[in-house]
Amino acid sequence: MQEAALMRAKQPSEGPLRAPSVPGGESGWHIDPITLRPVIDDLEAFEREFAHDYAREVIRALWSGDPVTARERCEVMLAERPSSVRLRAILADCRRDLGETDQAIADYRVLLEECRGTAWESVLHQHLGKALFTAGHYDLALTAFAQAYELRVFTGAHPSLIDSSMVAMSRTQHMLEIQHRARRRH
Repeated sequence: MQEAALMRAKQPSEGPLRAPSVPGGESGWHIDPITLRPVIDDLEAFEREFAHDYAREVIRALWSGDPVTARERCEVMLAERPSSVRLRAILADCRRDLGETDQAIADYRVLLEECRGTAWESVLHQHLGKALFTAGHYDLALTAFAQAYELRVFTGAHPSLIDSSMVAMSRTQHMLEIQHRARRRH
């Protein structure tokens, strides 16, 4: 269900893609269907899955609700790998979780422009959608999630990634309905 494995997987300049992990079960994490953010359920299982991931410490901090530590660690790693799409995307997630949604959205838009037509594109649309969702821009978030979904279906992505986009679209549609009802009352 997750783009996390693709975020973890190294892209063409950083190595080959790996099959995405499916949250729940053995992975030790899941996407919260309300916030659309990853949450660690089982630290030992998470550590096993991410044992060889160079960004494990950053991801653990972020997914454990400590975006300040995650950002600090990510910035140190980015100093060594400034062109890493993955680390730049993780930093945008840190900014999103710190409430710096305008900057996160801008970061994802830059990354999307740089990565159009690559394996990163659907992941970046999905994460742009999450930043827009967090900022309350549900109409734009729905569009971003739909773009991620369409790309994932078109490219034959792992079913868990397609499901992730479907869950995000459903949750965002629900939030749009709530937003529209609230506006009609005023």
